[in-house]
Amino acid sequence: MLVYFLCALLSPSDLSQYEGYKEYFFSRRKWFFGAMAVMFVADLYDTYLKGLEHFHALGLTYQLRTGLILLLSLLAIKVRNERFHAAFAVFALLSEIFYYLRLFFTVA
Repeated sequence: MLVYFLCALLSPSDLSQYEGYKEYFFSRRKWFFGAMAVMFVADLYDTYLKGLEHFHALGLTYQLRTGLILLLSLLAIKVRNERFHAAFAVFALLSEIFYYLRLFFTVA
């Protein structure tokens, strides 16, 4: 549900009130990154409910990735700098790709 909400925030039905998509994004960034932070907190809670053993089985990569993206999401609420947001988008995308490749393409 939270991922759908994030997608809905990034997909406006009408941009006529804004000069462009960039202005729309920055006007909604507090909602977007707030929801993103909530999504990662919910993920941590869900992982906690599955037990400490499950949490540790996900490894340090999970903890670092989740912590960094949560921290950067909270920072992105305040920061309007385009370079910061571009770097954050690249970092988030690469960290997700790396995490899932590591998680699903390992030989156990």
